[in-house]
Amino acid sequence: MTAEIRKRIGKAQAREEFSTLIETVASGAGAVEITDYGKVAAVLVSENEYQWLCACARKNAQPKRDPRGFFVLSDDLALEEASREMEEDFENSIKRSASQL
Repeated sequence: MTAEIRKRIGKAQAREEFSTLIETVASGAGAVEITDYGKVAAVLVSENEYQWLCACARKNAQPKRDPRGFFVLSDDLALEEASREMEEDFENSIKRSASQL
């Protein structure tokens, strides 16, 4: 599903025809570009098209990751523990990579 542009109108005309535009867009006839001094200022789309666009945006969003291998060390014991954690992370990473091959 892609939002096909049905028509382009100025914002003054859009104001006058707002109810008709909503009915047209809601019926699935396509999106309407609303211009301001010849430049597209807004696009009116149906609820279905809006939900589809939101789903696409969520699907393409990059996952947030915590930085790995970053430790704040307060003493020598913390250094040893951090070293073990890093070694464990590294070994687990190698195992995951090998299993995916």
